[in-house]
Amino acid sequence: MDRRPLFVFSPLPPAKNGIVDYMYALLRELQTNYYDCSVFCADVFEEAPHHVRVRDEALAFRHLHGADRILHQIGNNPDHTSMVQGL
Repeated sequence: MDRRPLFVFSPLPPAKNGIVDYMYALLRELQTNYYDCSVFCADVFEEAPHHVRVRDEALAFRHLHGADRILHQIGNNPDHTSMVQGL
């Protein structure tokens, strides 16, 4: 199946907060059933579900194009401060 790309800005494990856990579960579902997912993170060694690519958020401009689908996960803790910059 040819799936559209989805680009996500979100922290992932090993950060310890509920939003990270939620995003991990959501990405697993999105990647398995709907999209070809890439996640932009502050740390490229963060843990993503199987087949989800983790990319350096500082290099997002190299991967994003005007018509791409983008999801920003923003929470209210320090793990999400770089997500605001991605906006």
